[in-house]
Amino acid sequence: MLLAIDTASEQMSVALASATEILAEHSWRSANHHTAELAPMAARMLQSSGVTTADLSAVAVAIGPGSYTGLRIGLAFAKGLALAQALPLIGVPTLDIIAYAQPPSHRILLAVVRAGRGRIVVGEYESRAGSWEPTGVPVLTNWLDVLENLPDGHWLCGEIDRDTRAQLEGRAWVCTPSQALRRAACLAELARMRLSAGHVADAATLEPMYMQAPLGA
Repeated sequence: MLLAIDTASEQMSVALASATEILAEHSWRSANHHTAELAPMAARMLQSSGVTTADLSAVAVAIGPGSYTGLRIGLAFAKGLALAQALPLIGVPTLDIIAYAQPPSHRILLAVVRAGRGRIVVGEYESRAGSWEPTGVPVLTNWLDVLENLPDGHWLCGEIDRDTRAQLEGRAWVCTPSQALRRAACLAELARMRLSAGHVADAATLEPMYMQAPLGA
């Protein structure tokens, strides 16, 4: 049983997954109340599924980019649980979670996550053999720069506000609201792939993935 935790931005998500199914998933928007909301939500999800921490076999966590505070809270919770229960810990980049949920396409995908203080982080992906693969390192930027330099025909997905969606109309393909949601269920599936490949993090030393300086909450 794997517990997946994503607190990389105001958009939070937790999921409980076995090897064959998603037992529970909760996604919600937090007004910077990550500390107060994460543990109770995870506890309720486990209880409603009839699962205890003793039943867990692994913990997965989104490691960024994203909000400095959000990432620290999620990672601290995941590391504490992994260390206390002697569980494998798997860290997954935030933008990979967004890209994973998108269907294959010939278009270039730009995955977006909010980074606080009006900034965003954008990662470019290409669909190869039915899966999305990053083509470079993520970039810390803002919507003004993206809109000024965006080539026509790209596909954007992730945390895109209503006003930006309106400005992108006719210039780019924009994902639907359900595709934009960063889901812990996707994090869980990516984590299982990494676990099977032996990509397990050291719970004592795993750190969030920041862009240059720590990003504001």
